[in-house]
Amino acid sequence: KGAGGKAGATGLDLVQVFEFVGHTGGVESVASSPGCGRFCSGGWDQKVRVWSIDEEDIAGAQLNAAKKQKKATEELPENTVSLEQVETTFLEGHKQCISSVCWPEENLICSASWDCTVKCFDVSKGKMVSNLIRDSALFCLDSSRDAGHSGSLSLAFGSADGLVAVWDPRESFRAKEKGTGMALATVKSFKSHKAVVADIRWSPSSPFHFASCDYDGLVKVWDMRSSMPLHSIELHGDKALCLDWFSAGTLASGGADRKVALQGMAVMAGEKQ
Repeated sequence: KGAGGKAGATGLDLVQVFEFVGHTGGVESVASSPGCGRFCSGGWDQKVRVWSIDEEDIAGAQLNAAKKQKKATEELPENTVSLEQVETTFLEGHKQCISSVCWPEENLICSASWDCTVKCFDVSKGKMVSNLIRDSALFCLDSSRDAGHSGSLSLAFGSADGLVAVWDPRESFRAKEKGTGMALATVKSFKSHKAVVADIRWSPSSPFHFASCDYDGLVKVWDMRSSMPLHSIELHGDKALCLDWFSAGTLASGGADRKVALQGMAVMAGEKQ
């Protein structure tokens, strides 16, 4: 909530209660923990930073901000921050910009980077537990929605060379538990994009389906059991930069053409669009 914020079209008076400081470069991605109360961020300083906040912190900061606003609204600049927070820890290992982070399990953070790697970190120990090396800079990363509720963890990521891939980092975890050493990574690659893959998102209703978008303005929907996309639709006249599932069967995407598009996408056999 923005400090000294003015009521907008919705009539909401927004007040910024926290500013999280610590990054020494631009922030590219943020992700919240499954249990709430924490989130992580990554960017140009090549570190994943972990932040912690609880309801007591929020309540105290909101009260403090309200008092400051009431006492000297006109004396405070609009960007006044009520309370600064510093990270509880940071995770390092990347050599270039961290383009995307996700937090699939309470004790596991995953990140993708322009250094061509996907890394997984044990949050409690503050160390890297898995590392996948690719051939091209990685621009996006997402974990399957059922992560933590099944025996597998699927990470989907997209790269500058147009490849989309899915990887289960638990392979290395299981190998270590059995005492067999580091397992060779099994990565399933999907070839269809001809340009940089800018964003990727798993379906909220299926562990097999995900969507991706690219710099050619294309949005594609995939079934990881097939090598070809279920759908490939040009929704933007310029780069498609981001997307997310608006509902189980609808995708929202945004592009450099200054447009947001909504498109119905059938992902299950027999499902109507």
